Amino acid sequence: MEGKKQQVDDPQKILMVPMIAHGHATPFFELAKKLSKANFHIYLCSTSAVLSFLKQSQEKYFSDVSNTNIELVELHLPSMPDLPSHYQSTKGLPNHLYPPLFTAYKMAGESFSIIVNNLSPDLIIEDFFQAWAPDIALSKNIPIVSFSVVSAASYSFMYHIYLSDGATDDYPFPEICLSNNEIEIGLVSKPTGSSITVFMEKILVYSARKKSCDIVLINNWKETEVKYMQYLSSIINKKTLSVGPLIGQTDESTQDDQDSDIIEWLDKRDPFSTVYAVFGSENVWSKENIQEIAHGIELSNVNFLWVLRFPGSEVEQVLPEGFLNRVKERGMVVSRWVPHAKIMRHKSIGGFLNHCGWNSTVECIHFGVPLIAMPFNMDQFITANYAVELGMALKVQRDEKGGLKREEIAKAIRNVIMEKKMGEELRETSKELSEKIRIKEEKEIDQEVVEELRNLCLMNKKEKSI
Repeated sequence: MEGKKQQVDDPQKILMVPMIAHGHATPFFELAKKLSKANFHIYLCSTSAVLSFLKQSQEKYFSDVSNTNIELVELHLPSMPDLPSHYQSTKGLPNHLYPPLFTAYKMAGESFSIIVNNLSPDLIIEDFFQAWAPDIALSKNIPIVSFSVVSAASYSFMYHIYLSDGATDDYPFPEICLSNNEIEIGLVSKPTGSSITVFMEKILVYSARKKSCDIVLINNWKETEVKYMQYLSSIINKKTLSVGPLIGQTDESTQDDQDSDIIEWLDKRDPFSTVYAVFGSENVWSKENIQEIAHGIELSNVNFLWVLRFPGSEVEQVLPEGFLNRVKERGMVVSRWVPHAKIMRHKSIGGFLNHCGWNSTVECIHFGVPLIAMPFNMDQFITANYAVELGMALKVQRDEKGGLKREEIAKAIRNVIMEKKMGEELRETSKELSEKIRIKEEKEIDQEVVEELRNLCLMNKKEKSI
């Protein structure tokens, strides 16, 4: 009896494998933290570039010797002749290198299979994009669960158009529906004449999800997504379980000397007078779009802090001629790391101009800052509509062809920062959502999730022992 009890009490081993993007690795690591507290031993598997990012961003976690329930495991990608070896994630990846990187990633199954053999996990938690993960798990009789790092709203809409080959007429929530134009932009310029179902299958490998267990984990705030979770369950025929909201570390108690100029600059601005513009590390806007954004910010005549990076070029080379000189009295453009949490908390910040990545949107709710939504691709367009539905965002309108227009960018910024009634309403709603989400963030992972995962682990152990 004692031997059996010990087997139950021992931590079950979970192997987690996010897609090779920082925006996916962060919620995976946050989930790993919560699961490790529930007596699971976690192996988090990714490429060297992603693991280096985690070690750096989670420095405080790894410096605590008591945190021994999460181990990082390197996934080796096969070399590709047209892919420089240092590109091992999507961060800052030039657009022309996406195809060879994803080709290499599709070929990483053999490396992952060796890892599975060596670790012998009780359960695998996987992301989209890696079709080899379910196949390897099934071949070794290991249960596998999908973890969605996007909202239930985005997942349900995208899966709906996948099933209906792009048709949106019967999607039950028109408030977040995308136009055909937005679907085209969001799906990275779908090839003319090709099936949306075929195209989405190629990108997201939805068919692989059918091989996973009967639950799907979602990084979301359940209270605001019940209807989307219910609809998603009905079309994927799986139980949806919320494990969020999961956001990255936000307590930056130290301030580097190189950051002091930013904070000092913000200290001189009036409350809510400044827009903070960030578009993520994995969205590479074209030079033309960056210039249109710059003209829009200039036209708004609003104070701004813009974190801008452009792979392969200095930011001065991609901005409109004379822009930095014209806006120097009211604007600041930086291309280095910035103290993001300190900036979001600063009293001068009145709006967050952002691409609507799910992680950034959840952060925006956490900090209680109104979102000026300017999506870049994929699920970000749905997230923008969802944020508007919540009452904490204003969307930048595009032209009839889906292009960015400087006048619309300026209009949206002014409406949030300078239009008193609209700005106050957005700030009030954002503040209310922030207070509610922080209470949820502090709670441990739902016991239902723990029990479902533990049952899968124990079932696997039982089968192995027979």
